[in-house]
Amino acid sequence: MTKMERRLFRPHTASARIHAAVASPEKLVIASVLAWTSTRMTTMLCFIGSSGVIRVTDTNQFIAEHLAFSPDGVLWAFGFRAVSSPGDVNGDFHTIRRFDMNGTQLSEGVLPEALVGQRYGGAIQASQLSNNGASFLLSGSSRKFLFNSATYRFLELDSVGRIVRSAILLPPPGSPAKVKLLSAVTSGSGHIYCTFDDGAGIWNLNPDTMSWTLIDKSKFTVPFNRTYGMDGEQAILGFYGNTFSCFTMPAQ
Repeated sequence: MTKMERRLFRPHTASARIHAAVASPEKLVIASVLAWTSTRMTTMLCFIGSSGVIRVTDTNQFIAEHLAFSPDGVLWAFGFRAVSSPGDVNGDFHTIRRFDMNGTQLSEGVLPEALVGQRYGGAIQASQLSNNGASFLLSGSSRKFLFNSATYRFLELDSVGRIVRSAILLPPPGSPAKVKLLSAVTSGSGHIYCTFDDGAGIWNLNPDTMSWTLIDKSKFTVPFNRTYGMDGEQAILGFYGNTFSCFTMPAQ
């Protein structure tokens, strides 16, 4: 375990892994954690403040690979149900879940396998739901979206996680056919910004027309390699050498 993970758990925890984390409006960090003792596996949401873990809620075998707060304070999660024993191979498609500020589950949504990844051995592949599989959950003030570039899908969800629209997500013009989506973030006003592994820069995606607009790199004073999040209309950009900075995104 890392130093952070050791601080979260009691001594009898044999191993643990943080799958996702997000900052809450209450200035807490909520982490999606898979932990093992010598006898059982536990999946949980850990609410972490400046003094350590404030509370922990069990998610009943559900591992959130993506966490996002919507402006109304609801915590959205995209993930999968873990295999809890050698004989547990059924899995399910309840991949979208919503939680309140205390970690109590509010709802769960089923997404068809063709939209989130193929099943192998009766379960959805975890890698297809993670950032490594290029899936991204965006939760704005009025609209919610889910990217899955492995299946070339772009989903719009309603306020409880049901699909209201499904579209084909094509790479930006001029990009390689197998370009990988590295990051996708949404601003307070609902703009969507993405970066890819071809190094072209930041693209603005129009979710209604599914069209791409490349943002002029001269708008930024230093070179960057990806976007890591948004604070209102400011993008948190990462640079080579593990440095970060915030820039106000140009009007689109």
